[in-house]
Amino acid sequence: MKKIMISIVILFLLSQKIYANVVYDESIYGDLPTGPTVDIHHGMGTNSIVATTGFISSISDFDHFNLIMDDGYKITGINYLISNLSVLPNTDYLITRYDLFDKNNLLDTTKINILSDTNTYLFNKFLPLSGDFLIYHSALGRSTNGGGTWDYEMQLTVSAVQEPNMSLLMLIGLALFGYIFLRNRKSNKKMLQELNIRYCQHL
Repeated sequence: MKKIMISIVILFLLSQKIYANVVYDESIYGDLPTGPTVDIHHGMGTNSIVATTGFISSISDFDHFNLIMDDGYKITGINYLISNLSVLPNTDYLITRYDLFDKNNLLDTTKINILSDTNTYLFNKFLPLSGDFLIYHSALGRSTNGGGTWDYEMQLTVSAVQEPNMSLLMLIGLALFGYIFLRNRKSNKKMLQELNIRYCQHL
């Protein structure tokens, strides 16, 4: 009985996919483009996208990417950290936006005030996310002739979703073994009682 239970637990653990954290760094893997998307495969844990972006005069550097996850995993948090902000003189406001798409459908937009926000959370009302999603980064507003550039780290927390089929099978298996164990126990007890009665009758 114990060996069977241990085997079930081992099989369950082996069925769970385990991934190392994934980090996309523009300085290593190249610039995230504006327009075409880069596929970024996310794994279990905290995944970081590290890049530089911004818009100054007619020059803009926006980052578009496709978030890819395997079945059984979901994004439970997206944290956006801003650092190394460089702002042109006379810049009164500098606001950018991130759009979340499911295929061609716009799900949500998060606006970020670069001059005041240093840490913000993206798309909270649509979390957790399961499947593949596109994130488009674009300008929203800046003062005339103003603008700026900044570094950011987008931290995506990925969690495993326990597969209901596997859980159901485990529960059914445990219930079945429990039933067999109790039935055998009752059967053995009954058999011992019958043997005891027969023994007493022969005395």
